[in-house]
Amino acid sequence: MTERDHADDTSDRGAAGSSTDSVVDALADYELLIASNREPYTHSYDDGEVTVSQPAGGLTAALDPIMQELSGTWVAWGSGDADFDVADDDHQVEVPPEDPSYTIQRLALSDRELDGYYYGYSNQVLWPLCHSMPTRANFDDEFWQHYRQVNEAFADALVASAEDDEPVIWFQDYHLALAPRLVREQLPGAFLTQFWHIPWPSWETYRSCPQHRELLEGLLANDLLGFHSDTYCESFCECVAEAFEDATVDVDRGLVTYDGHTTRVQHCPLGIDAEAHAEAAAADDAEAFWTEFQADHALGEKIAVGVDRLDYTKGILQRLDALEWLWEHRPERRGGLTYVQKGSESRTRIDEYQELCDEVERRVDEINDRFATDDWTPIVYVDDHYSRAGLAALYRHADMALVSPLRDGMNLVAKEYVASQIDDDGVLVLSKFAGAVESLGEDALVVNPNDTAAFAATIEAGLSMPERTRRRRMRALRQCVHSEDTAEWVRDQFRGVGDEREVVTPETPRWQSSPVSVWSRKQWLTDSLRSADGLFVMTDFDGTVADIVDDPDSAEMRERAREALETIAAHPRARVAVISGRGVEDVRERAAVEDALYAGNHGLELHDGDERTVHSGGKHARDVLPAVSHAVEQEFAEVDGVFVEEKGVTSTVHFRQADVDGEDVFEDIEALLDEYDDQGALRVTRGKQIVELRPDVDWGKGAAVELLAERFSPDDEQWLTVYVGDDTTDEAAFEVLDGRGIAVAVGTDTDATAAPYVVTDPSEVTDFFGWLAGEGLASLDATRREDRVVEPR
Repeated sequence: MTERDHADDTSDRGAAGSSTDSVVDALADYELLIASNREPYTHSYDDGEVTVSQPAGGLTAALDPIMQELSGTWVAWGSGDADFDVADDDHQVEVPPEDPSYTIQRLALSDRELDGYYYGYSNQVLWPLCHSMPTRANFDDEFWQHYRQVNEAFADALVASAEDDEPVIWFQDYHLALAPRLVREQLPGAFLTQFWHIPWPSWETYRSCPQHRELLEGLLANDLLGFHSDTYCESFCECVAEAFEDATVDVDRGLVTYDGHTTRVQHCPLGIDAEAHAEAAAADDAEAFWTEFQADHALGEKIAVGVDRLDYTKGILQRLDALEWLWEHRPERRGGLTYVQKGSESRTRIDEYQELCDEVERRVDEINDRFATDDWTPIVYVDDHYSRAGLAALYRHADMALVSPLRDGMNLVAKEYVASQIDDDGVLVLSKFAGAVESLGEDALVVNPNDTAAFAATIEAGLSMPERTRRRRMRALRQCVHSEDTAEWVRDQFRGVGDEREVVTPETPRWQSSPVSVWSRKQWLTDSLRSADGLFVMTDFDGTVADIVDDPDSAEMRERAREALETIAAHPRARVAVISGRGVEDVRERAAVEDALYAGNHGLELHDGDERTVHSGGKHARDVLPAVSHAVEQEFAEVDGVFVEEKGVTSTVHFRQADVDGEDVFEDIEALLDEYDDQGALRVTRGKQIVELRPDVDWGKGAAVELLAERFSPDDEQWLTVYVGDDTTDEAAFEVLDGRGIAVAVGTDTDATAAPYVVTDPSEVTDFFGWLAGEGLASLDATRREDRVVEPR
């Protein structure tokens, strides 16, 4: 038996992760089973000899090392013609062949079952439906019967393979929507997780499926359900809410409770092994391939490339239309631009796919007949199998990649092209309907593939782009692609393994759900701003727009944060407020954001740009505060690093630089308060390495947020309020905005925050405010631009 690699060159594949240690550690005490349509190793006959193939890239490359470490079982359809000849009587085989460490449990599907389950329901119902093309769906009853039967076979195989009652089972993709419910009925203690690799449609599209309730019920048996995009998560939650009146759906937290079970719905975009693609592009065999490719084809000076599985969702025909338009209307591009279309046939047992293959070839011939010359070919169409080196060579030497799906879950070709651009001189043209646009859209050239003229104009713009601009944009794209860790994606699929399961109700405190990165909700933010009348951005100061420093007097606001906030404050339908524990005059001087509002001492002081006002409770506290502050100074006079900062109506005791126990400091100050404040004018509160003396009134940052929003936004308009903070004193503001705004906590230890969203540090806060000042304000203006009526002259 020999082993060979098989490179998968379609846009649907995943990528190998760089590290599996953390996943292995997390699952060390659990039995792991994986279920997928495609198997990780395939046995086939080649001239009478059995060969073994494994995708060189793809999801299996990320999971295979984990399975080898954990010795789990992988259940899949046996597709190789030698698969069952090498398996035992139970259809099991140990892999990898050179060092067996885990088991493949193969399912034997008849041609009729395969036609109904895979070519039928999976790819003629779920595929077009989820890609928002319901008119292409074929709701054949027999397809559904076979889909259900094969899902039952997968479920039975998983249950039979499980050696204990609480395994971890990972289901892959849309082929197995029913299996989780069937497994849950037999293994109620199992942890079930599933990733849906294609889009999820809107309710208006999804409801056309006759079996929409059965599919949702199957998926909601999972403990965790993952999608590439936050938009898909929201669409799924919408469908559940519409389909089941008795379901509890919390979109912001990504929690769905149905039939006594809670499913976490999470957004986690799949990345690639960018380093491996870069290394392949730089390899000698890639250069050798390119030299031979150039010699075999009459190429122009500029090369554009497309790499696609031949599927109607990929927008190949629309791409060809745009290229034809370009060569027709920009004749100077004839002879200079060659487009290389790398296609691979797919699902040709479905008539529609075979018709597409024929139509693509017909259009290529038609365009070449129209424009080709003796020494130049407009379109080079190849459907041969290419190695990773061959693909890497195409990616690296292409001046432009055209990735223009009509709808796509992610489309990793875009990321592969970027990772292979080691010379930083290419341009990515990317469809607005690809999932990858959420992370790559800022520096790619984004198109609507259905707008032929605009698509062609974008191609021309990319070809004409100055070198400096090309390199800047490609460097940003490469940084993004390299930062998306596939190993992290794998780890996220097992979040919550070992946690106690309980039904989560709407009354459950928000902090019991882990917050998510605010960047994962960028599309939702954009949509929220488009529907809002205005934007009110409120922010804490220390630890948020200014770095935490040992000496509070040396704290400075980040300049880019100030610039972004001033841009927002200057907008006619936006306001900015800085809310701090510092005194209001201190924070005004340090922040110095023009046209901003300020709240100091946790909202006890306000400054609206014209005058300063003080809460009545603050006025009473000022009578006793100096004496208490002095007593605290005396108490800690011998302790290095403890000092008192008096701020008018409050005082802050800092001990960040001291070798003391925070709890002891708090208790000592409480005792002093009992001694010196017999009227109960003050109270003691905790912060991050500080203790604060504050007026004993029901007032804080939460009340300040409510007051500012009420006083400084129009009564008859709906403004979107954003609050960002890093301290325990900001929690009141987060709670006030629950369901009414966007609360963002700053830091990495945010498990107990009321904020549903997080950023890691002040640098990321600055980036977030920069996004609000740019794309955010543009989205705020978008609706008014669209609704503007131009009066006839």
